[in-house]
Amino acid sequence: IMKDGVLVQVGTPEEIVTNPADDYVADFVGGISKLDLVTAAKVMQPLEQYRQANAGQDVHAWPVARADDKLNTLVNLSIGTNHPILVKDGDAEIGVVTKDALLRGIQGNGAKSSAKRGAH
Repeated sequence: IMKDGVLVQVGTPEEIVTNPADDYVADFVGGISKLDLVTAAKVMQPLEQYRQANAGQDVHAWPVARADDKLNTLVNLSIGTNHPILVKDGDAEIGVVTKDALLRGIQGNGAKSSAKRGAH
């Protein structure tokens, strides 16, 4: 992304949309839908961290997504269930996407950028 002929940020579309370098970039990408850009890996909570806070839950009854599945796929998986989504990388269970995390991923660029811009 360039501003006035000066390079402001370089990265993949997902990196730029989810972690804008400054307010200019945040405003530039603010209207872009995250549904087909942001992946499960970007919004998930590590599985072990989730298990520590939520002991005893059987993750094998949950919908399953791949780490590289986009938010749009996660939305479809979450319809009709109250369970979080289990994220796998190959056969390895690596993370969990809760509905809150999914909605935050769709809504904006994450807590860091939202706080920087004063958004809620």
